[in-house]
Amino acid sequence: LRGETADSAKNRNRMQRIHRFKGGGRLLDVGCCNGSFLALMEREGWETHGVDFSPTAIENARSAFGQQRAICGQLHEAEYPDNYFDVVTVYDTIEHVPNPRQVLSEAVRVSKEDGLLVIQTNDFDSLNAKLVPRSLLYPAQHLYYFRRRDLVALLGDCGYQLRSEHFATIGVARFAFYLAM
Repeated sequence: LRGETADSAKNRNRMQRIHRFKGGGRLLDVGCCNGSFLALMEREGWETHGVDFSPTAIENARSAFGQQRAICGQLHEAEYPDNYFDVVTVYDTIEHVPNPRQVLSEAVRVSKEDGLLVIQTNDFDSLNAKLVPRSLLYPAQHLYYFRRRDLVALLGDCGYQLRSEHFATIGVARFAFYLAM
């Protein structure tokens, strides 16, 4: 929660990737943490919303970054309207939720027909995952470990079509999917 700024290189990179597909609108960040990404997107003209299950994270999002539309709880508890968001992001969160299928299905429901889902998580089949002891790469708080093919299949089952994917190595291999309904 500490040290992240709205203008961080990580947040700017995320924003630029989203702008490849969507120029503005309503954005929901699932697992919004401290709200720094929301603050950047809001400055860029987006209407931002966030949800996180950590009360500390939500308090920080509200107090440090002014994110009053950040709420504490699970996505399905937020009761957002159908077809509401242009973009839903799930950065480094899907591996922590008790029911990833429920989160992705709810993301489908709250997304517009041409909505974009951006999901980022560690790749369990990456070279790093094969070379580095799993206990170092995948801490105990991860409830799920995804391989690319398994996550793509799950996303397809939930109604998404792959538009683009990006692989990055920042300590561990990560992959991000940019999907449209």
